[in-house]
Amino acid sequence: MGDAGQLLRRPRADRSRDLRVLMVGHVRKEKDPLTGFQAFLSLPAGATLRHLGGSLDAALMQTLQALAAQHPQRFALLGHCDPDTVRAEMAKADL
Repeated sequence: MGDAGQLLRRPRADRSRDLRVLMVGHVRKEKDPLTGFQAFLSLPAGATLRHLGGSLDAALMQTLQALAAQHPQRFALLGHCDPDTVRAEMAKADL
């Protein structure tokens, strides 16, 4: 396999816009998405995180929804999405 740097789609040279982060996958305890969401808040205020995926843990999803509601400009929980939507979101994301 090649260098990990070759996996980058494009350099993030355009710093005139804010960072767009994408998380894809089901919400479940084993993945600990709450830690990722909380860590995300340490990024600059304009950064956004979009999560695509269903939930296998209703209580954890409610916790994430409450956190997202506190920071509506930063988080979007889009739920289960079809493959075309996932590809489109991946194309727009920086990370």
